[in-house]
Amino acid sequence: MAVPQESGSEMLAAFVEQFTGVPREEFLRLCPHPFLLMEAAPAPGVPEAGLQTTRSDYLESAVSLAPSARVAPAAPARELLVPVTPRVRGPALPRVSVGRTRANDIVLAFEQVSKLHAFLVPPPAPGRCWSVADAGSTNGTHVNGLRLGKGEGVELVPGDVVDFGGGLPFGFFTPEALHPYLPVLARRLRARASEEAAKARLPRLNEGTSRVD
Repeated sequence: MAVPQESGSEMLAAFVEQFTGVPREEFLRLCPHPFLLMEAAPAPGVPEAGLQTTRSDYLESAVSLAPSARVAPAAPARELLVPVTPRVRGPALPRVSVGRTRANDIVLAFEQVSKLHAFLVPPPAPGRCWSVADAGSTNGTHVNGLRLGKGEGVELVPGDVVDFGGGLPFGFFTPEALHPYLPVLARRLRARASEEAAKARLPRLNEGTSRVD
């Protein structure tokens, strides 16, 4: 059975609608992993091929997609929300691979992303943070504008911007940081939807206007 495709914006909107207002403890139970959040369109000149990612149960529920669905957005990326989760789960949380091919845990199907681009690595000990390490990518992995060397890793804190290959800025959020940010996202998405609806009405209004000489 074909699974309907949804844009990254639609998936984000569904997630925000599902979880805004959910108590913090419940949100952390359902969403225990970090997230990568893109809130803007890719930079000009970046080819739009889409995004694919494994989806944990809570995100599948939010966007009403089957667990096996791994589809790219039907529309160009404007907002993308990516749970940082491994393809295969075990007793120990492994590092999460990011790259262009389907062999990765997080698949960013953009031309500037390498086949295996980077790794997101869980905290090595309590009190430590997640980190990102470049896997020898061609176009580099940048954190807050600084390019990492091949194999170099850096710990992340909420709000850090990770760019895979250039022009794909993702904000890093722990679940604790994302929960209070959801109402802000909800307001932004509503405002954007209102603006787009107003723009869509303009051509129809212009068609019904007669020219006065």
